[in-house]
Amino acid sequence: MRGVTPIQKGELEASIVQKLRVLSEAGVLQWSGRRLEPVDPVVSVSGSLGVADIIVQERR
Repeated sequence: MRGVTPIQKGELEASIVQKLRVLSEAGVLQWSGRRLEPVDPVVSVSGSLGVADIIVQERR
């Protein structure tokens, strides 16, 4: 693709952190600057099909 510059993962993460810091300084959100720990999903899927499976079925 012409005119598109690839973005390194580190650059993207730095950009996100910068944006969060700006929002925090503006008083829009509160953020300690620490990374969030992964959490288990709160909702579980009943049955054997997941959301992606249902979407694929509906496309057919």
